[in-house]
Amino acid sequence: MNSSTSTSHTFRYKALRIDGSVVEGSVVAATDEGATESLMRNGLYVAKLRRVNTVRPRRSRASLDDHATALETLADLLDAGLSPLRALQLLRETAPSSWRGGLESACISVEQGYSVAASFRSSPLGLPPIVDGLIQAGEAGMGLANATRRAAALLRQRAELRQSLVTALAYPTILLITGAASVALLVMVVLPKFAVILTDIGTELPMSTRLILAVGAAFRAAAPTMALALLAGAFAFRLWKSTENGALECDELVLRVPFIGRIVRSLSASQAVHAMGSLLASGVPMSNAIEYAASAAGNRAVEHRILRCRDAVRSGDSLSAAFITSSAVPPLVTRLARAGEETGRLPDMLIQGATLERHKAEQQVSTAVRLIEPSLILAFGAAIALVASALFQAMYAVRPGI
Repeated sequence: MNSSTSTSHTFRYKALRIDGSVVEGSVVAATDEGATESLMRNGLYVAKLRRVNTVRPRRSRASLDDHATALETLADLLDAGLSPLRALQLLRETAPSSWRGGLESACISVEQGYSVAASFRSSPLGLPPIVDGLIQAGEAGMGLANATRRAAALLRQRAELRQSLVTALAYPTILLITGAASVALLVMVVLPKFAVILTDIGTELPMSTRLILAVGAAFRAAAPTMALALLAGAFAFRLWKSTENGALECDELVLRVPFIGRIVRSLSASQAVHAMGSLLASGVPMSNAIEYAASAAGNRAVEHRILRCRDAVRSGDSLSAAFITSSAVPPLVTRLARAGEETGRLPDMLIQGATLERHKAEQQVSTAVRLIEPSLILAFGAAIALVASALFQAMYAVRPGI
């Protein structure tokens, strides 16, 4: 069967298995009857069937870890000599729960004669484009099991990178929140109550105490307005960032922030270049590899620059020359790409450059975190010391002889 879906439609369904469990997903078919028959052949009894206008159903909420785990298991099943359809059917028993509904749809599409890549693409699994490119290359000749394992490795690397960043920033974030809350509690609750007691007994408050009380009162008075302004600003920012131009401009501004922009560029470029090297090693044509890899960047501005590389390569430029003209990647990656072009080992050099750039960015994040933590401790320590000093001065005002 032709893998094209130009004369077919996507149907969302709710069905029952023999054991009574409910399954939801999507299926590609030409008619309602065809969709129902396909589901029944897979042991599903249709309770509800609805045609949708798009061949891309609502994406699942599967994490990168879920995607990587499922693809690793699928690669093992394919390596064991199972057919793609049988491997997908067995995968339903061990895949993460976020994959279950999408696998039903993929199994039905494969049974209808569609390729694994096309079946994944029309399913609600929401796999990144880089996975689609690798699986297409695997089905074209490099081996589906090998391609699936490469895709799993890429997604696992991205998941580990994201987790390492979250772990590195967790303590500074907690420190910032607890420190700010502690200072606010002292300035806006503890000190004002103590000041009321001193005022009631006729004690004149020191200048430092009055100053801190005035600051706390100003914050309390402005808090509702500030909260509304923050909510309105966050809503407006979300609307702006949801547009194509807004997302691109926002990510471009991030790249211009001193120090932070350099780290973001390194991390985004390393992800895209590593994906590009893996795609080229799998036999994907250069133009397609660049396009798929761009979506792995995670930053719209970097993605846009890499797509400009694709246009330059189509015009006859080498990849390293396109990297230079578009400022898509750091200089180290460009130099290694040039070396790869000269030696015929471009995929290996791209992967090596991406690995080095990632390690460099992780070291920069680690250094920044080591500087941020003591800085926050000193800042909040100074603020608490200032409030404590005002409190003690007020106490001295009650009994000067203390």
